[in-house]
Amino acid sequence: MVGGFFLKIQTTLCSVIGGSMVVARLFWKIFFIVQISLLLFSLYDAYSLPDIIAPSHPNWLGFLVFFSDFMMTFGTLCYAFKLKVLPRAAIWMALVFLFFMSNSIILFFDFYNNLIGYEVNEIVNKLFFSVVIYCVLALPTYLYCRWDLTFLKNNKTDSAF
Repeated sequence: MVGGFFLKIQTTLCSVIGGSMVVARLFWKIFFIVQISLLLFSLYDAYSLPDIIAPSHPNWLGFLVFFSDFMMTFGTLCYAFKLKVLPRAAIWMALVFLFFMSNSIILFFDFYNNLIGYEVNEIVNKLFFSVVIYCVLALPTYLYCRWDLTFLKNNKTDSAF
């Protein structure tokens, strides 16, 4: 019963996005390619910036952000291609929380270390757009956690996929 409810919601959302489940999954496959491109560019950017203009945050935080970005990209892969990896929804929700927290701490370090360089409107704009980008990048992993894993747990079958 609950699985049917989630399937109805997913079908409704997919018909709004692209007309069918196949088209919606195609959208998320394209989104995965964009997200993996952003991750690779972020790696290139992190290693090619001169130290004088590089962000000033601890190295452990850089590794944490890379791990959380990688896991969000992996969650997008799982959602787009219907993979069942780490079937616990709590793990994925913890990874989404880690993604938001690690990127928020990076943003805090950026604001704290450049107090003279930012005006209030720049801080508000950067904060707003950063949160929007974080939400967009975490959305497929959240959808994977809430719909795919919940549906599989309630129905114990892969026939819907």
